[in-house]
Amino acid sequence: MCYEREVAGSVVACLIVGMMACQSGMPGGAPVAAIGRPECPSDSLAITFVEAPRKDRTGSTAPQLQTIHKISLAGDISTVPEFHDCQEFVRGDGYLRLYAIFARFHLGSLADSLDTARYSPQKRALAAAEIYSDGESYPALGVEPYFNCLYVYRVLQDWRATMVPIGTHEADCLNSLPDPASKGTALEVHRVTPSTDLTAYPPVARWDWDGKGGQQYIGIMCGAGWCDIGAKGFVSTPTQVSGPAFDKICAFPWTAAQAKQVYAIKGWYDEQVLATPASSSMLHPGPVHGVIIPNPVLGQLDQATDFHPSCNGPWVHVAYAVVTGAYSSKLQLQSGWNKIYLCYGSGNDCGVPPIAQACSPAGMWWAKIKPPGFWQKPTYRCVTQRLHSNVSVPGAVRWRWLVNDETGWIRCQNGCCQIN
Repeated sequence: MCYEREVAGSVVACLIVGMMACQSGMPGGAPVAAIGRPECPSDSLAITFVEAPRKDRTGSTAPQLQTIHKISLAGDISTVPEFHDCQEFVRGDGYLRLYAIFARFHLGSLADSLDTARYSPQKRALAAAEIYSDGESYPALGVEPYFNCLYVYRVLQDWRATMVPIGTHEADCLNSLPDPASKGTALEVHRVTPSTDLTAYPPVARWDWDGKGGQQYIGIMCGAGWCDIGAKGFVSTPTQVSGPAFDKICAFPWTAAQAKQVYAIKGWYDEQVLATPASSSMLHPGPVHGVIIPNPVLGQLDQATDFHPSCNGPWVHVAYAVVTGAYSSKLQLQSGWNKIYLCYGSGNDCGVPPIAQACSPAGMWWAKIKPPGFWQKPTYRCVTQRLHSNVSVPGAVRWRWLVNDETGWIRCQNGCCQIN
């Protein structure tokens, strides 16, 4: 899947999903091979576009073909799905184009730049996230085609946000703003602080949905708090507040405070309207609403062997997937609280039925989805793991938007596990 649209002459940007080629849109432009973000899907980041003209030191204004493999603001976490979000936006009974939001690397340390009464040349607002639009505007958020910077800041006790489009000049989100209210689109901020502990909030960014207003909005860590950011008058979805207990993991007991945290603070869990096939080749937003919630100690399971404990069987309860109706996807989720388990080991050691071991690619990671009813049989799936040894992956889970089905991203070891 490759989308193209001309803006300001021949400026074209493409987000390539899968191993596909994309024409540059310029006369005589050669195809550019690239692959998309892991959750959009594929295995690495490559966004190829013709950069808008900008005078260099020689006075040249010739457009330059660019392919970026790292989002400047996200840095080393650019390809770690748990930090970011990526999906096609909902409009009515259909989908718009693809939108990705990238959280700033070390988002938790941004708190110092937020707590100020006045911005000056010495104290400027910094971008908290970078948004990529696949060639389409989304006026409710002030998002324009290609790259946009989200500035989240505070004036006294009043939290504010501004979206500033930057076109194809991707690295401009690294620039600070002396007066963030003077540019872009001002957005409304709803901030909640169920905990004063900075570590209680995952340093991530998410897309959310205003069911009453029918618009997408943004959720992001903002200091020791969580901020929902959207158009004026938007309605934030309520938090989950509470839910059933997770299975105990013998070497990693969770506390009541930890259990409350994954339900009460957005970002640890993820929710969205799940897609339903409208035909053999199209999807539309369906009637099923889904929430995926992590085990409170998921972030502590740093070794592969932690996912094959001998004390309470080979399976580790890593998440709940809660759906409002039967969702006949590859995961075979049923209405209610579905338990998701992971196991590291051979298929036989994990107790995976032989017929389920024929999946591709088969390896040492396996998933089991147990429906709510005791009479309902579990579903087994193979799992693809992607390690990220150079960063610390938060113990979060989220839905993975695909063009033909939703599945999930779950932290496993210090990496990301995709249920196939």
